[in-house]
Amino acid sequence: MKKLLIIDTFGLIFRAYHAYPMMNTADGKPTNAVFGVLSMLLSCIDKFQPDYILCSLESDSPTFRHVKLPEYKGNRKEIDPELGSQIGEIINVIQSLGIKMLFKDGYEADDVIGSYAHKNMDKFDLIEIITGDRDLLQLLAPNIQVFMPGKSFADLIQYDRHKFKEKFGIELEDYVFYKSLVG
Repeated sequence: MKKLLIIDTFGLIFRAYHAYPMMNTADGKPTNAVFGVLSMLLSCIDKFQPDYILCSLESDSPTFRHVKLPEYKGNRKEIDPELGSQIGEIINVIQSLGIKMLFKDGYEADDVIGSYAHKNMDKFDLIEIITGDRDLLQLLAPNIQVFMPGKSFADLIQYDRHKFKEKFGIELEDYVFYKSLVG
């Protein structure tokens, strides 16, 4: 069975930064997010035993949504400098493990994950996606599952079509309408 694991990397980064206490190198550089992401990533590899793994990232350049609507996500606060200073090192750690990075300029990570999973779903027996982004639940298919962290990252909740209906009370095909109503 060919299994692909796709990780929404910024979801891990933010969770790690806020879940782990502040840690620093001897010269004062923050490392809690680096440590947390590496711990979570190794845990995922151990738990899922994927044949292939991809980590998806946000684009550095403005997305097509920002071009059309400059105030898109304008309510979000800036990334803490202590977190921002760790992102490059996190990417280095992921790449040093031989894990491929999945991104496309002008697109958000969830767009890239969705496109890649949909385009390649017939190439894998199972695609498992780890994310905190509920929009990716739209991808659920017989061979695509989405895992979302519960109260802790170790408590990943597995979503398939049955679990989706149980949680939301609607069919997956109605999710776009549901999201448009609730925001």
